[in-house]
Amino acid sequence: MVWSDRPTFIIQGSPRSLALYQDIDQEPIWEHPVNDAEVVVYTGPPLEPDTVYTFRARHPRFESSIFEQRELRTMSFDEEIQTTANLISLEGEMRNGESVTESDIAIAKADYFWRFGLEAEAWAATWPLQKGSPEVTEAIATSVEHLCK
Repeated sequence: MVWSDRPTFIIQGSPRSLALYQDIDQEPIWEHPVNDAEVVVYTGPPLEPDTVYTFRARHPRFESSIFEQRELRTMSFDEEIQTTANLISLEGEMRNGESVTESDIAIAKADYFWRFGLEAEAWAATWPLQKGSPEVTEAIATSVEHLCK
């Protein structure tokens, strides 16, 4: 499931092209060219609430190849509102505590996202902070290890 209408995709491995489809029998609604980027932010038209999309990663020289394919469902409008309210509350409660860092908040948000199956959101919350925070780096490493098992 995806909360944002502009999801962030974390890509590891060899270069590949990315595409997002609303209907895999039609042309993609968004494509991203081949590169070595680890983080790719969706820049296509805003994703519609409560809609299923198909994400594909392909080999750049073989258009018919599919390295990975996943279905993503965007939240309904009501789910978006509830998630936003929950995150505002979570952050507010944390900021009322003593010595809370941005990394602490990012880890708490990522934990919330993972709890509700929002993987793309969890990665987007933590990935940018990993170079400056040993805690976030450790959380990401543990998550990647868990996913690869």
